[in-house]
Parts: sequence; structure tokens; C-alpha cells
Amino acid sequence: ILDDAANNFGTVAVTSATTATLVDIDAIDLGTSGVTTLNVTAGGAITDSGNLAVTGTSTFTSANAQSITLDNSNTFSVLAFVASAGTLANVTIVDSDAVDLAALTLTGNLTVTAGGNISDSGTLVVPGTTTLVAGTNTVILDDAANNFGTVAVTSATTATLVDVGGIDIGATNVTTLNLTAGGNISDSGTIVASGTTTIVAGANNVVLDDAANNFGIVAVTSAGTATLVDVGAIDIGATTVTTLNLTAGGAISDSGTIVASGTTTIVA
Repeated sequence: ILDDAANNFGTVAVTSATTATLVDIDAIDLGTSGVTTLNVTAGGAITDSGNLAVTGTSTFTSANAQSITLDNSNTFSVLAFVASAGTLANVTIVDSDAVDLAALTLTGNLTVTAGGNISDSGTLVVPGTTTLVAGTNTVILDDAANNFGTVAVTSATTATLVDVGGIDIGATNVTTLNLTAGGNISDSGTIVASGTTTIVAGANNVVLDDAANNFGIVAVTSAGTATLVDVGAIDIGATTVTTLNLTAGGAISDSGTIVASGTTTIVA
């Protein structure tokens, strides 16, 4: 426990300990460390130059507008990020195993790369871009109060995203995609979802109109207007909307009941 408020380290490596508590008045770099519980508080940025292995809870606390970058081949269990005052800027995490995200509020971007599943145990507020890399694992960020700007799931089998407001989907490549939003759902990148995409937007609009999108089945459980563009064929699952706009480079079919009380426009 090195918790004097005026401590000023360069790189700190804790080779072994049950609990390690480190306080630095400025930025701190973490060398190769293996502990059960890790608590790091810094007045500046927190970075890693070695691999961190933490079997319990890791809590990283930094000052307003600072960033936390932990991008070595780390192994975490539960991660918590805290701003000692104000709000953190950006957080980058690399975990060789699964990663669970506790409550986190940023002003910028969140990047998570994991060798296992990515989940949330708290509310995530990320107004910038959230980039998620999970390989053949799952992404489930389903806290009802999550509030994202743009979310790009570079790789995952199933990605489930919940947003209390609108959500923008960046370049995404998954098998199954589940989107639930309290606002409009849009895309700013190409979505490749080879399995089923399920969308819940309430009375809000769904506009997934990137020309290179490539879906398997899309079911829009609820929306005002739903606009879907697919570079190839598209199958529409059970869908209930007011207005439905479909554009495809291949066949358009349905595997579920479509209820569109307004106008349906089809371009095939």
C-alpha cells in the first residue's frame, strides 16, 4: 500500500501481492504485475508497459480529462474506472480473457479488445466511439441506462447492445446482432451480420442504409420508419413498423410476419 498523495513514480511493477494500492500525484506507468486486487490512483494518465494479471477487482482512478490506456496482454476480472474529479476522457483496454465493465462515464472514446466475452455490470456512458473486438466471443452490453454515441463491433459472434437514447452503429462484423434503443438507430459504417439481426426501436426510426450492408435475417420488432439496405439478398423476420423501406442487391423474402401500417417501398 503506497498511498501517500505526493508519491511520484515512473514505472511500478508489483511482481506479487494480494492487494496492491498505488497513488501517484502525476501520471503512472504499470510494469508487469500479478496481484489479486489492484487499486491505482493518479493525477495524470495511467498506462501499462508490462502485462497486468489481476484475478480480482481492478480499480483505476484518474483526474478530470485524463485517459487510461491498458493495452498490453493483460488479464483482468472486473474493471472499474473512476474520475477523481470531473470525467475521464478515453479508456483503452486489452484483456487476453473475458472482460466485465463496471459503471464508466467518459467524454471521449472506449476501446475494448478481449480474448473472451465482453459484458457490463454497470452503466456505460460513452458519447464518442466505442470499438469492441471480441473475436469469436460474445458482446453483451445490455444495461438499460447505457448511452453510446457510435458503437463498432469489429468482431464477435453475438453482439447485444442496449442504449437509453439513439445509437449509431459503426463498421461491424458479427453473426447475430441485437439492438435496443430509446431513440433512433442509424449506421455510419458497414454492418455485416450473417445471422439474425433483431431491432427494437419503439416509436423511433431505424435507418441502416450503408450501401455495403450485408444481413442474413432482419426483424424490426418495433419502429416508426425502418429503412434497410443490403448489398445482397435480405430476409425479413417478424416486423412491426409504420413505414418500411427495403433496398437489396438480391432477392427480398420474409421468414416472419410483416406488419407495416403505412407505406412499404421495395427496391430490388
